[in-house]
Amino acid sequence: MATSRSLTRMFRIGTNLVPDPAPDRSPEEAFAMLAVAWPAVAHYTLDAPVVEGENLVYAGIKPPAQTKGRQTLRMALPAEHA
Repeated sequence: MATSRSLTRMFRIGTNLVPDPAPDRSPEEAFAMLAVAWPAVAHYTLDAPVVEGENLVYAGIKPPAQTKGRQTLRMALPAEHA
């Protein structure tokens, strides 16, 4: 006979495992509520949930770093090296 267990929803922000602030809401809405304590979370996306022990863990994924293009600095060599 199969038994079912209730998993506790948690969120991973970096190395922190944070309890769900609103279990009655969707994972996206609950995760957005964490932006009050962690402002950077407002820009994160949620990864697929993973079962870790008795927890259903949603990991927050940082957006990729953006640059305005690559600049190459060229240093002038002394005349004897040119």
